[in-house]
Amino acid sequence: MLKKLTKFDKSKRKSDFRSEFSVVTVDRLPQVFVVKYLGQRDVTGASGLHHVRKPVDEMVLKIRTKLDAKEDLNLPLIYVIISPKGLDLREHQSNKVKGTAPLGVIPINFISYGVQDIKYWKIFTCIVIKALSWQSKSATCHAFLCDSPHSGRKMALALGAAFNIYSKKLATDGAGSNFQVELRPPDELADEMQEYDA
Repeated sequence: MLKKLTKFDKSKRKSDFRSEFSVVTVDRLPQVFVVKYLGQRDVTGASGLHHVRKPVDEMVLKIRTKLDAKEDLNLPLIYVIISPKGLDLREHQSNKVKGTAPLGVIPINFISYGVQDIKYWKIFTCIVIKALSWQSKSATCHAFLCDSPHSGRKMALALGAAFNIYSKKLATDGAGSNFQVELRPPDELADEMQEYDA
């Protein structure tokens, strides 16, 4: 399962993946995804790739450690429905892990960032704001394991479409928006991240 989370097949060039990702589209909302919930971690920032990288690595390491120890590993199987209202997390009928995934609606105005992971292309992650004021800032990174890199890409595109609809509504109401979805391919983001870390 996680062995297949590798960055990309070395027999393919980056340009091949860019062209494959370019055909992935979202033509309407809502979009429904069946994913495994990897978990959540508190983060210090509301937006940006650098805020989600470490939490995703920690979640994947925890899972790999269990696999290496030959422990039973069951991740919650859930539906993620992405719409202009936000993310609706529902338990899948085949889920065997009860009570570990946060079920319910995460309103669109609580989501500040979304991205297909740059290292594990099957993982989609987003940052959810729990509290935001001049006194305190509290945010959580949520990670979802998709069945393919294309599904991870489609989740990012769907959230981008939802944000686009929401931002148009805010503009009509005279309000601004403060959220971001990275829609560039993961390898392009990884190149930028390397420049950021240098």
